[in-house]
Amino acid sequence: MELEISNNECPYCKAILHTNKRVFANHVRWCIENPNRENMLKSLHAKLCGEKVERKEHIVNCEYCGKEYSIICSDAVFNNGNYRKTCSDLCAKRLTNQKAGDKKCIKISETLKERYAKTIEGYDCTEGKFVKICPFCGKTFYTKKNRQIYCSRECANKDRTQKAIELNETFFAYKKQCKFNFPISTVLTAEGLSLLKENGWYKAKNHGDNLNGVSRDHIFSIKEGFRRKIDPYYISHPANCVIILQAENASKRDKCGITKEELIQRILEWEAKNGHYNNTISYYGIEDFQEKTGESEEITSNQ
Repeated sequence: MELEISNNECPYCKAILHTNKRVFANHVRWCIENPNRENMLKSLHAKLCGEKVERKEHIVNCEYCGKEYSIICSDAVFNNGNYRKTCSDLCAKRLTNQKAGDKKCIKISETLKERYAKTIEGYDCTEGKFVKICPFCGKTFYTKKNRQIYCSRECANKDRTQKAIELNETFFAYKKQCKFNFPISTVLTAEGLSLLKENGWYKAKNHGDNLNGVSRDHIFSIKEGFRRKIDPYYISHPANCVIILQAENASKRDKCGITKEELIQRILEWEAKNGHYNNTISYYGIEDFQEKTGESEEITSNQ
């Protein structure tokens, strides 16, 4: 496996090395400025020459339980502290967990709790938790996480499912009002007529089987109009209609060929040439999508 190359600074000589971690570690170990370099050279020389490093027994105390235990190592290793600090593997694991716990456990005094409670609404100093009201079942509950909204996962799933159903029902109502309700001759151009004569209308496999045919497409898509809460009058307008191959229509999905501003401009130009397009829209269930000011007034003024 090839090691990643990066820039690293030696802690002793402060040199910047552009190399992998293995080469960098070797440089740090044998750096001229390393204070332990001489001892390591002597130890290496002794090993190469077959000399035995004198080892002694040292009595130390376990850093976790305090129990005395003996270690056998050289004076250099003992003086540098490079020996085991615990009497057993169990004490070593407990000591590691204790040090990790000390870093994570931040004790907050009562004064800090009061200050914290003043800055965050709904914090109970006595419980040390946030007081929340579940938006689905109305139950009051305590939580340590301020971002938690629901009292349980069950309430969260039920509320999200209900909202998804309501959203789909609204989209289907919006989509129905965005359909084109005008004869094809209203938008049939020379290019569209040529495509229609050459390929015919698209028909599904079980309704005529003409998969290479053409269909009417919304230039500004219905889904994008739903996301941006655009009046369905604009989406269903003849100025937003184009005749293209069904294969292109399917691959386009909900992408828009124009912006909302360009759509409004197309509508104004179309109605200036052909007169006002009177399309009856039912806003039942989609009242938020009805625009009563702005562009709609500008279009209505051209009647």
